[in-house]
Amino acid sequence: MSDYKPNELKPHDFDGIQEYDNQLPRWWIGTFILTLLFAVVYWFYFQITEKGADQATAYTLEWTQHHAMHQAQETTERPFDQAELEVVLADPKAMALAKTAFGSTCAACHGAEAQGVIGPNLTDAAWIHGGTSQDIYHTIETGVAAKGMPAWHGILSSGQIRAITAYILSLQGTTPPNAKAPEGVMTP
Repeated sequence: MSDYKPNELKPHDFDGIQEYDNQLPRWWIGTFILTLLFAVVYWFYFQITEKGADQATAYTLEWTQHHAMHQAQETTERPFDQAELEVVLADPKAMALAKTAFGSTCAACHGAEAQGVIGPNLTDAAWIHGGTSQDIYHTIETGVAAKGMPAWHGILSSGQIRAITAYILSLQGTTPPNAKAPEGVMTP
């Protein structure tokens, strides 16, 4: 048995402060030993046997999988056609969801009624990047970095972008108050 005496003061002091000579708690010592064992096993697995992938290999593998998934999504998406636009425009539930999505993603720049704030007015017949459903879809999807519009491709699903496109087209000809002046080329 050791000659340890609990709560015994150490023989030195610093600025009148003395400390007790207590042992470390068993849970702390156990955690420390487990950490050391984990480090040895980890080192052996990754460095000695080289069974585990290093960081560069793991990153490359994840990036390849991510890129392949996005490529597959892009190849399965078909063009936005007029028939699909008509279906979305006729569905009140889809239009309500589209209005909500527009409010949360587009209204900050284009206004709650698409009257134009920082971004252009979307209710008139003038379009900077084209006014067809394909043009609007493409503009939302890829964004316009020069004008400060973000690309929504990775944030919104293809269906959400289609719904927002339909919602924007449904606003054509409305006259919201305080609408921004037309910008771009007028479409017939």
